Amino acid sequence: MEERLPDYNLLDGRFKQLQGEGEEEEEEEEEEEEEEEEGEEEEEGRGEEEGEEEERRRRRGRRRRRRRRRRRRRRRRRRRKRRRGRRRRRRRRRRRRRRRRRRGRGRRRRKVASQQNEL
Repeated sequence: MEERLPDYNLLDGRFKQLQGEGEEEEEEEEEEEEEEEEGEEEEEGRGEEEGEEEERRRRRGRRRRRRRRRRRRRRRRRRRKRRRGRRRRRRRRRRRRRRRRRRGRGRRRRKVASQQNEL
């Protein structure tokens, strides 16, 4: 059943795109899922995770400017999803704290936008 769940996320992402808001939040989640996947690949024995983390941190600072590249990242995640398998749970536990904080920020931002739309 777990393989079905991401489909809902994709539909949700498309809906957010139509709203024109919440795209950033969705991207943050996707980037984190991508981090999880890449971390798992490292777990298999490459051991490059620290370099990856630093690179991501650097990218995160610049992220607001790079709207165009985001869509590519979404497609890439969809393609790699199958590889994730059972190892996923082990990884998530470690990253959850950061995800929750960032998601909260995105949700707040969307709420403000929806209030403006109502006016």
